[in-house]
Amino acid sequence: ALQGPAGSGRPLCVATDGAFLYVLNSCGLSKVGTEYAGTEPGRVYAHVPNFQDADADSHFLGYVAGRLLYRSARTDPGLFQLVDADDLSVLGFVTQHEEQGDSLVGAAACALASTPTELCCAELAPGAMDLS
Repeated sequence: ALQGPAGSGRPLCVATDGAFLYVLNSCGLSKVGTEYAGTEPGRVYAHVPNFQDADADSHFLGYVAGRLLYRSARTDPGLFQLVDADDLSVLGFVTQHEEQGDSLVGAAACALASTPTELCCAELAPGAMDLS
């Protein structure tokens, strides 16, 4: 089981590149070995304490093409923070491709997923998540 520093709380979001787990919790963003691709399981290879917006209501962290994409409920729609997957340094921001003024990740509720090469977004229909 993945255990962080005392008081680190449960993970807010997790991404993987197949060799490492990238874990965001209340103590920050960590890069943790998994035993795959020669990594040591549970070893923290990089850590950024107090990573941005850890106290936001919702988060997305995805690994795409050698970098991490991060956004929280406080991030402007269509904007992702770009993070270096090696040392977890913030490289800047990237925007989603826009066609005719509509961004892939806009104001509508959506589910985000990533593969090693692509970012995927499924827009949810109004009321689709109403479980009452």
